[in-house]
Amino acid sequence: MRSRIRTILVLLLTFGLLAFFFRDANFAEGWAETRRADPMLLVTSVVITGITYALRAWRWQSLLAPIGPTHFGIAFRATVIGFATSFLLPARAGEVIRPYVLARKEGIKPTAAFATVILERLLDMATVLLLFGGFVFTVPDGVLTGDAAQLAYVKFWGGMAAAAAIGGLVMLFVLAGHPERLGRAV
Repeated sequence: MRSRIRTILVLLLTFGLLAFFFRDANFAEGWAETRRADPMLLVTSVVITGITYALRAWRWQSLLAPIGPTHFGIAFRATVIGFATSFLLPARAGEVIRPYVLARKEGIKPTAAFATVILERLLDMATVLLLFGGFVFTVPDGVLTGDAAQLAYVKFWGGMAAAAAIGGLVMLFVLAGHPERLGRAV
C-alpha cells in the first residue's frame, strides 16, 4: 500500500513538473524543428549520450569499490536518474539524488556514496584544469589574439592551475594507497 502511494505521489510530481516546464512550449514548432534535424545526428547523439552515462557509471562504480560491491546496472540507473533530476530540478539536485538511489538499492551508507560524488567533482575539476593548462601551452602562436600581457597572464595562471591539479591528483593517489598518511599530515 505504501509503495502505491509513493508511486502515485511520484507520478503526480512528475506530471506537475512537466506541466510547469512545458506550459509555454510550442509543440508544433518543436516537432517541425525535430523533423528538420538530421536523423543520423540525432541517433549519434543519443548513442554517445548513452555511452557517456555508461562510462560515468563505470567510473563511479570504481570509486565506490572501497565502500562495497556495487552492480553496474544499479550504478548506471542511479547515474541516469541523477542526471535526469539535474535537468529537471534546480541546483543540480541530481547530485544528491544519485547517491541516495544507489545507497538504497545496494545497501551502502548514503554519506559514503555522496562522498564519492564529491570526489568525482574534484576529479572533473582537475581534468578541466589539466586540459586548460595543456591548451594554453600548446596553442600555436597567432591563434589567440589580444593583448600580449593578458595572454601571458592567462598562460601563467593556466599553468599554475594545471600544476595544482597535477599536485592534487598525485596527493589523491598517494593517499588512496596509504590513507594512514592523511592522519599524520593533519
